Amino acid sequence: MPSSRRILIVEDDEAIRFATVLRLRQQGYQTFTASDGEAGLKAALTLRPDMILMDIRMPKLDGLAALRELKGNPETLHIPVVIVSASPGDQSNALDSGAEYFVRKPYSHELLTQVLASAFAAPTLGR
Repeated sequence: MPSSRRILIVEDDEAIRFATVLRLRQQGYQTFTASDGEAGLKAALTLRPDMILMDIRMPKLDGLAALRELKGNPETLHIPVVIVSASPGDQSNALDSGAEYFVRKPYSHELLTQVLASAFAAPTLGR
């Protein structure tokens, strides 16, 4: 049930962040946001979300570096991460760095909904 799921959105583009929050809240998800990778890491440690949706190209700490830190920390390595990027070349780097899913920008909210549903249904989540 989505209402019990907490998603951290790490995205530097305010318009994309706002639209994503709006859509996910309409679907019953609890959402939290960070505008750069550094703030995203802090939020992940504090909030312990059920999933992280993270852009790659961001200030202070890019999404791939943040992803590697998340997956290298025993406290956060279990949190599934969906990486979003406009560059298709980022997909292999994201998956190699530990992302469970990759979504190419621009994406439809329907696609994002499907990816999140698949991710939450995956047996590895164990929640």
